[in-house]
Amino acid sequence: MPGSGYTDPPGAILLHGLVDDAGLLPPAPLPLFQALQRNRTDRIMAHPLLSRRLLCPSGLLPELARRTCRGDGASAEAALDGTVQGEVDRELEADPVPATGRGTGPDRGRPVPPPPSRPETPLDVGVVLDGDGGAVPVDVAGFPGVRVVHVETWALPEEVRRAALLARVGGSFRLRTVYFEMPRGSRRVESVAALSGARPLGVRIRCHGTRACPPPGVTELADTIGECVFWDVPFRVAAGQHRAVSAPAVGGLPVRHGYLNVLLATAAAVEGAGSGEVREVLRTNDEELIAARFAAVGWRTAVRTRRVFTGMGARSTGEPPRDVERLGLMGTVGEGVA
Repeated sequence: MPGSGYTDPPGAILLHGLVDDAGLLPPAPLPLFQALQRNRTDRIMAHPLLSRRLLCPSGLLPELARRTCRGDGASAEAALDGTVQGEVDRELEADPVPATGRGTGPDRGRPVPPPPSRPETPLDVGVVLDGDGGAVPVDVAGFPGVRVVHVETWALPEEVRRAALLARVGGSFRLRTVYFEMPRGSRRVESVAALSGARPLGVRIRCHGTRACPPPGVTELADTIGECVFWDVPFRVAAGQHRAVSAPAVGGLPVRHGYLNVLLATAAAVEGAGSGEVREVLRTNDEELIAARFAAVGWRTAVRTRRVFTGMGARSTGEPPRDVERLGLMGTVGEGVA
């Protein structure tokens, strides 16, 4: 790639940091301590597919910030034994035994104050606002262990003006991006244009669902991707138990769009493909064909694709790396934790 400025192959650009950890989100959230331990393990293993960013419901953010500040698993450098013992003490509501001064003099027998905490790399967090649209808690600003990098929230198309308020909150917390999930239908597709030129504002797309609340169909999803590419509006895929490749709808269950299909459909739109080709990529459930299309993406397309499709949340941080490695799309660098 002479003169490109990129040394990584296109496949690595497409997949790098694509997956956020959504273990704290419904319908089966992990206990906070377990989620922090898994996140620390993923940071140590450093699989390139994983962003090591943790998605957190807004109501849980203050507790996450407090636990991270005192070292409950977010720092990859922290010692496991001390963290686990601290958690046991808290669960048993045991008062820690203070260290006492040794030697002679007036300080003998007095508790020794703990050493000042050492600043560590903060934990990057994406905050998912509660269903009632509540604001990001203000009391996390004093916790150096957490860095809120984006917010996800539900909004009506006409309520996108809330972006101004969220942007002000984001300035306090050094937010990078706010993603809006809007009701399905043509109004959502049309509202994408309203976000043009308004980066870091973007769209959240749901690619999984239930019979009662199905994900968008192939046509609607293709139209939304096409609009995001045309207007240069970033989007991310909402958290879920995602498959790498789309699976056909069976037994009345809604279709589940594969994240590689969404990635390659975005790449096709970036290259100027028509809506018919974008829909065909989304429908493809042939793993070999998906792998072949993935290998054919050039570096310029890869960079522009990731500028638009910025990431997704996954309940498991183990399955996505195993999927891409099984398909031969990325060498084994490390494994997430299921």
